[in-house]
Amino acid sequence: PDAVLKSYLIFCARLGRLGLARKLSQGPLDYASMIAALRPDLQTKVFEITELYVQLRYGRGGNHEDLKRLKAMVRQFNP
Repeated sequence: PDAVLKSYLIFCARLGRLGLARKLSQGPLDYASMIAALRPDLQTKVFEITELYVQLRYGRGGNHEDLKRLKAMVRQFNP
């Protein structure tokens, strides 16, 4: 399985347990904006994780250290 996507799905699942589920039609940035509007206390972490995910998934990728950082950020994210 794709480690980048797997980490992002874990992140989304944690938010989903708070009643903040991602809609199928929402892209990562739209989802992050929705979370920030509903839970401003989570805004910084949500955007940090989302921006790194987008960079790894849709940008030029990243390196192994970026993937490790994404995994660690998701692991530590406990809303």
